[in-house]
Amino acid sequence: MAAIVMYRGLMRDKRHWEGFQEHLQNKLSGRHQVYAFDTLGNGELNKEASPLQIGGYLPTLAEQLSQIEQKQIYLLGLSMGGMLLLELAAWLQLGKNDSEVQVAKGQGSSFQADKLKLSQDQAKVLALLADKQFCGIAVINASAANLSPWYARFQLKQLLTGFSQRLKGHYVAHQPRAIAQVDNSGIMKNAHEDSLKVTKQQAIKPLNTIEATVLAVTSTKYRQSGEIIARWSEYRKAYSTSLRNGIRQLIACNRFNAQAFNLPLTVLNGLDDKLVNPSCSAALASYYNVPLQTFEHAGHDLSLDSAEALAEMLLRVWQL
Repeated sequence: MAAIVMYRGLMRDKRHWEGFQEHLQNKLSGRHQVYAFDTLGNGELNKEASPLQIGGYLPTLAEQLSQIEQKQIYLLGLSMGGMLLLELAAWLQLGKNDSEVQVAKGQGSSFQADKLKLSQDQAKVLALLADKQFCGIAVINASAANLSPWYARFQLKQLLTGFSQRLKGHYVAHQPRAIAQVDNSGIMKNAHEDSLKVTKQQAIKPLNTIEATVLAVTSTKYRQSGEIIARWSEYRKAYSTSLRNGIRQLIACNRFNAQAFNLPLTVLNGLDDKLVNPSCSAALASYYNVPLQTFEHAGHDLSLDSAEALAEMLLRVWQL
């Protein structure tokens, strides 16, 4: 039995997979186990400081992975989550075939890092993951500073425009009877096509404007779903990413550079992504010399817009 482990993006947490974890688990029929974890500064870890470098998130990520009983692991990352996995793969490459990592397992982050020319964080990560086998990595709508310009990696104009429109109440929200229903797997389906204009007071009072903006920019299929906005608004009340941590995460993403590694990689993107230009994924696929898996009618939140197609593709590519 193998494990599939999923990580979300900037200022998001495992709750925002919106049932995709359960959907994927159901399709596996008990053959493998699906996990989702939060990153530093988000979700259940929202009180922790978000590092200013992508590598700073990896010791915590490695601790999470080390606690999984399965030895074989497949990794799925969306946006910033994808950057974390690309960085992890590069770190794992440093310790590949190095017997000293195996010897050092259990000795913490202080083992012979100088001899291996590793940082303390790299040494800790390699020690924690020495007995794991990483079978495949899939990244969704990710990007890298050394491959794509900043204005393609984070399309700020789209975000500001969306936020301005929602402050003015200029958007359509599905009413409860017109909202897509949720099946047992938690995946949205049978979306009602009709929607009603709502006033500024009706739109903003029960719904968080920031969450409405995020959904509008990241989803193509459900960008006007009042049900999802309401649920994300409740998520924000329970565990909210601070502005400080959000800025620190943005800085870390801005600094991220892709590095070479040999692990099997799958690069996926949605052609309707309004937050990250689809060309960023194309640049990653070209850099790593792997095919680009494209979803024509999906936005940034690919697992929300094309849950079934994404699950089918992952199981096919990973042969699970």
